[in-house]
Amino acid sequence: SAMSLASGKIAVVNFEQAILNTDLAQQRISAIESDESYKENIEQAKKIQEEGRKMAERYQKEAPTMSASDKALLESRISDKKADLEHVSRKLQDTRNAFIQGLMQEMQLATTRAVKEIIDADGIGLLLNGNPQIILHADTSFDITAKLTDRLNRINSAAKPQAKKK
Repeated sequence: SAMSLASGKIAVVNFEQAILNTDLAQQRISAIESDESYKENIEQAKKIQEEGRKMAERYQKEAPTMSASDKALLESRISDKKADLEHVSRKLQDTRNAFIQGLMQEMQLATTRAVKEIIDADGIGLLLNGNPQIILHADTSFDITAKLTDRLNRINSAAKPQAKKK
């Protein structure tokens, strides 16, 4: 019966998802994706992946009839492609991680304020971090992530005219 009394006052929120779904984050993601070096890295990753796939197919088809030295050479090239792909993927992941970390820091105050407003408005008594690795299941009626995104969009929209006045 204690849980039934508190059921309306428990909520989960995925802060990263809420922030990444804001209009500001989406604008910045678009800017990153249109950046030439980012585009080059994506294209390079696709090219390396395709070359590796072709080499692997060739290896599957021709390995039984290849000489040991040809087989070893092709295996080495496949291994090199895999290492190249991991390198480019790491660069892309580092770019993504730096973006997320910077955005999370930049929006920390606004997020804290928005969460406090939602907690007060909805009478939330327990708010859990809705990290998918932590929360195994939460009914969507408990999830305030979209509400937080909407609140952050309003805060960011309200801040834009003030920034232009300065």
